[in-house]
Amino acid sequence: MNIVPAGQVDNTLLRSYRQALTQGLLTAASPGASASLLARFLVESDLTGSSGVPAAISQVVFTTAGAGAIPANTWTPIYTGQLPQNVAVGIIGYGQLVASPNIDAIRFGIGGASQNAGFYLDPLYCDIQERVGFFDNPIVYLPQNAVNVQVWSANGIASTGEIFALIGTTVEPQGVNFIPFNLPAGVQAALDAALGASTV
Repeated sequence: MNIVPAGQVDNTLLRSYRQALTQGLLTAASPGASASLLARFLVESDLTGSSGVPAAISQVVFTTAGAGAIPANTWTPIYTGQLPQNVAVGIIGYGQLVASPNIDAIRFGIGGASQNAGFYLDPLYCDIQERVGFFDNPIVYLPQNAVNVQVWSANGIASTGEIFALIGTTVEPQGVNFIPFNLPAGVQAALDAALGASTV
């Protein structure tokens, strides 16, 4: 699997990619009668199985700090948890948020043993024009999947952690974490156009 620098991805294609992923997640989270589901941007707590609105912007950013010090040349779990019923997660990209990153690779699995996809990140870091890359295939966690996200670093990472971004979508029943509200039609259309968001 590959990571493609954002500058090499057509915006129309990216918007279609996000919309198809969101629709697939909606179907997975509500296989029977259509429930009132909400699609929103992925936040850190989604990967730990916990719930609640992030209290601060720092909780929207992802970090290795919860794993403590990460030794060199070792795959280390940074997020583990089980998704609740009727919650599905899709991850489509990675963002570099520090000037000198030490996370050389990231991989995503289900449970303790199964590793579904891994991405070597140094090619993204070598592109001085880009800090964001998109995966050529999305990472999908279905309801009640056991999430297992691991990182690898050639130099190791201090216990204070390293921040990064994961770009994705979470689908959940309305009112669980975020209560949806209606924006004026013009504002909603502008947001959808700017973010490539699905209007669900």
